This record gives sequence, C-alpha cells and structure tokens, in this order.
Amino acid sequence: MKNKALTGILIVVVAFIWYKAFFRVKDGFFGEETEIAPPTRNKPISFASLSRDTFSIQLNYRDPFGETKKSYNASAPQTADPAVNRPVARPVKRGVDWPDIKYYGQVRRTTSKNPLAILSVDGYKHTLRKGETLYDGILVKTIGRDSMVVIYQKETRVFWR
Repeated sequence: MKNKALTGILIVVVAFIWYKAFFRVKDGFFGEETEIAPPTRNKPISFASLSRDTFSIQLNYRDPFGETKKSYNASAPQTADPAVNRPVARPVKRGVDWPDIKYYGQVRRTTSKNPLAILSVDGYKHTLRKGETLYDGILVKTIGRDSMVVIYQKETRVFWR
C-alpha cells in the first residue's frame, strides 16, 4: 500500500514538471502576443549639459618584445623627419616562369653509370639522361636518387622526388 501511494505522488509530480516544460517550449517557439507601446516624452533632450570626456594614455610599462620605451603623445601629431635615412627601394628582378616540373625518380641498370630520369613537364611524362635538353630548353644537369638539378633559361633549380 505504501508503494502505491508513493508511486501516485511521483506520477503527479512528473506530470506537473512535463506540463511546465511543454508550455515553456511552446512559449519559446510562438511567444506571447504583447504589444510594445512607444515611449512618450514631453520635453526634448538637450546635449548642451553633457561635458566631453577627456583622457590620456600612459605607456609606462615594460615592452614585452624587449625593445626600448617610446613615448606617445596623443595630442601632438607625429610628422616625418626628412633627415632620417630611409632605405632605397631596389628594383625587383622578374623571375623566370618555370613550367610545372615533377621528378619521379631514376631508372638504371646495375652496370650503367648513366641513369635515366623520369620527370613530368606540364603534365607530360618524359625520360631524359644527364646533359639532354627537352624541347623548351630544359637541360638536365645532374640526376640523383632523390633529386634532379635542372637548368632553364640560365636559372638552376633542384627538384626533389
């Protein structure tokens, strides 16, 4: 008898909790229909009574990057000093536009000292030996197990496998 009464009370409590949870979720989705009335003011707002807030920045802490301290004055504009030596911009050399070259490795006989390199130039596979030139002026200078040195328009690059 004791268990039936406790079970009945617990069922009522759980039903009440689910009832409250259901209406909270429903109100969250649909909300309550309430109208918001616009605020009414009788007198206009005057900005003349507001005073301007002034402040200054104090940069008197240690620099975290180890550089020397520099003072900063927010009121005085900083002007460029013409006596300061500025670096002169050097003209940039335009590099050679290399084709897309990939080195896949080498093939050789065990008795041969002249390996054959397998490479891809702009998606086309080729096999070249040391000292041979491809149609675009691509010269294979050296061939190694994991790298290949190529000369193209007087520029040298190393391609790795």
